[in-house]
Formats: sequence, structure tokens, C-alpha cells
Amino acid sequence: MSKKRIQYSSEFKAKLALVAIRSDETVPQLAARYASHADQ
Repeated sequence: MSKKRIQYSSEFKAKLALVAIRSDETVPQLAARYASHADQ
């Protein structure tokens, strides 16, 4: 049985992009904090 694919909203993506620009954290750290995959 396959897992249902998570679809992130545009608002979430924009928020995460702004945090990534402003933050000193690495991409894997941000992915862990926001429960998403680092490649996304």
C-alpha cells in the first residue's frame, strides 16, 4: 500500500522560502523543523 502524497500549499512554500533566506540554518535543518523532505 502506498502513502498518500503530501501537497503543500503555496502559502506554506512561500513561508518556508522566506525562512530559508533569512535563517542561518541549513536546508536539512529547516526540513526537519517543518517536517518536509530536504529535496523539496
